[in-house]
Amino acid sequence: MSNVDGGSYYQVDTTPVDWSKEMGWLADLPFLGQRVIYPSMVIGRDYVLISTIVPATKAEVCRSSTGVGYNYILSAEEGLQLTVPIIDTNGDGEVNDKDVIASGYATTSDGRDALISDPDHPLIGGDETGGKGQICDTGSQCKVIELPPPEPSSGALNISDRVWKQLVTPPRR
Repeated sequence: MSNVDGGSYYQVDTTPVDWSKEMGWLADLPFLGQRVIYPSMVIGRDYVLISTIVPATKAEVCRSSTGVGYNYILSAEEGLQLTVPIIDTNGDGEVNDKDVIASGYATTSDGRDALISDPDHPLIGGDETGGKGQICDTGSQCKVIELPPPEPSSGALNISDRVWKQLVTPPRR
């Protein structure tokens, strides 16, 4: 975890998929009670946005939300963290080498975050150029993101559909 520009950013410990032995990748969520409650979204062209929450441990009177949300951006094919900065972690409005490498960041847990795309490099329905834009929570707190063009695939895989589901008892590695 890194605390930069008043925000909390997270790296994801990932292992490449051995497609000869595995049917896909899985992500172990690091926080107690953390869960995915919204469908994951494919962004850029080959990346996935996974929004999770950790609900409040007890109900509080007159408070709409005391839990925490987390957004993670990973490569859709391999489930790997990107190796370049993709989130504006220093708050200067640009994604560049001055930002830390992180795949996730903390947000409020008060609703699904919205994507605002650069029209020339859309985050939804993107192409080989990657994607640019912002992810904004319901309180209008936004994070600038910039996704690089996807890595060339080995061609061995043809992702025709993506299925995201909770594994109650995940397989042991």
